[in-house]
Amino acid sequence: MLPEFFSGAKDASQSKTVLTKQESSKTAHNAGFTNETRAELEKGLLRYEMDLYNLCKAIFYRRLKFHGIKI
Repeated sequence: MLPEFFSGAKDASQSKTVLTKQESSKTAHNAGFTNETRAELEKGLLRYEMDLYNLCKAIFYRRLKFHGIKI
């Protein structure tokens, strides 16, 4: 991890310029997927991607636990 690389990232993400861009984005007010659509994608077209995502998520949380980092 590169903590010094990301120093100031939180402040930058909450700057007026970034917040203005986020609000003017096409997807800023997107309702998202329905649960039916999400389930269909997870079991159909994106099933392998979901497997990889869940594996990465499990490894991430295992490493957090190993290092004693609480979320």
